[in-house]
Amino acid sequence: MKFNKSPLLFAPILGVVMMFCLGMIFSGTVSLSMNGFAIDKDGYLYVGKEKEIVVFNEGEIVRTISPKTSRGYQFTILNGEKILLSTSSVAYTMDLSGEVLSKEEDENIKIYDKLQREKSFFTAEDGTEYHSRLYWGRTQICQNDEVIYEMPLLDYIVRVLIVVVFIGLGVVLLTTFYPILREKKR
Repeated sequence: MKFNKSPLLFAPILGVVMMFCLGMIFSGTVSLSMNGFAIDKDGYLYVGKEKEIVVFNEGEIVRTISPKTSRGYQFTILNGEKILLSTSSVAYTMDLSGEVLSKEEDENIKIYDKLQREKSFFTAEDGTEYHSRLYWGRTQICQNDEVIYEMPLLDYIVRVLIVVVFIGLGVVLLTTFYPILREKKR
């Protein structure tokens, strides 16, 4: 029975890369997903990340807002002046600085489901339509076809590295153990 050790030499490298990626995610340095986006009445862009809502004006960060939860959430902006955020069990109405104005139960997760369905599209108060898309796995927010926001490069690199690590792990396992399994069938 032949055991191919050479692919196992890559396992520690894959492990180190994965630990780097997980450290970046758990520390909040990178965010791999978007929990919605919206535009307020002044044209500021709000982008929901895992641990915060980041507010941009012409590509520059203006402020961050705590989503008041450690769980997943979805959000939008109502009438250009209030944030509606749902954690699937609780829905918050907040002012644009993040101060909670009201809190209610999200009965049967209706608000969360509605926000989840609409998280890729947003229509501003002036009727301007925005949408999010993936371009080679990198999240972008567009007004018509003009990109107004793009996932930060570090976030994108970590996202790609995670995919590479999983593919690499599959290749290591397959090339290491497949010959053994094939030989056992004989």
